[in-house]
Amino acid sequence: MTVNVTQLPTALDRAVQRAQTAMATYAKHQHGTLSAVLDYAKALQEGRNLHKSNKAFGRWVVENELNVGDPWNDASERSKAMQLVSILGNLPKIDLTECPNTRPSNIMKWLRVEYSEAFEPKDPRPERPRKNKAEPRKPEAAPETPQTDAAYAKIVEWKTAGREIPGKKEFAKLIGISHMAVEKAWDRWRQDQEREADAKAKEDALLVTSEEKFSGKSKLTIADAIRIHTARLDKAFEQKVAVEVRRHIDAADDTTRKDNSRLRKENMQLTMLLQQKMLFTADEFKTIMRCLHPDNSASAEVRARAFDLFVKKEQRLIGRI
Repeated sequence: MTVNVTQLPTALDRAVQRAQTAMATYAKHQHGTLSAVLDYAKALQEGRNLHKSNKAFGRWVVENELNVGDPWNDASERSKAMQLVSILGNLPKIDLTECPNTRPSNIMKWLRVEYSEAFEPKDPRPERPRKNKAEPRKPEAAPETPQTDAAYAKIVEWKTAGREIPGKKEFAKLIGISHMAVEKAWDRWRQDQEREADAKAKEDALLVTSEEKFSGKSKLTIADAIRIHTARLDKAFEQKVAVEVRRHIDAADDTTRKDNSRLRKENMQLTMLLQQKMLFTADEFKTIMRCLHPDNSASAEVRARAFDLFVKKEQRLIGRI
């Protein structure tokens, strides 16, 4: 009797079918569809989770022709699509219906502009060292002196009290500090004022931008911002706990090693002490007993050895050691 067994599709087969369907939907429409991009990216993400390495995942993509056609023939576009799915999973409040783009890289650019709060700011690149040695160096500012600090303190005191500062030369004579120190102090005070004004302007602009971002229906909500910040705090806490646990384990290991070393030393000392209290070995004791026995028949050689043993232990036998 022959039994026909129908082989069910595996998870990878379902991912391939899902990706190919999304690719066909994308190619069918002239401008593509966002839903097709998301379906394709979810299928790729599912396939990546079922592979142990990026190399195996890449072979799977090529073997199933999931890298055919624009934009899927570009590895960076496939990566952007998978990144897009990850972001949307963490921020379900994002509404892509307003996005005019369908290419994954362009969608990501639109997200960074419209939902900038959802992306962590990139660290600024460090300044590269100057390669051209012939390039002239910029003149360094002259170091400030204690007189400059004193002049700066006087300027702040006068400004805080609302007093009008006359000319710099006259002001230098009034406070008894050199004109050059007053010039440097005045420049420092002016720069501080400009920095404070710039910081205040940035804060005001940030408040306005935040209000605009939070006012829209499809914008990032306060609850989302709180959730993102809470997740960051939880991650930092977990890292701190892991560090503390590792530190306590290392400390416990150090304590155990120290205790074992101390016990070994005590054992050696005790062994040496017991050996010092023992006067004769078993063989030496038998030699002496042969000479002291009433039926003594020990040879002259044995009696001589017993005599030498007593002479060596004389000081301990009479209690001088």
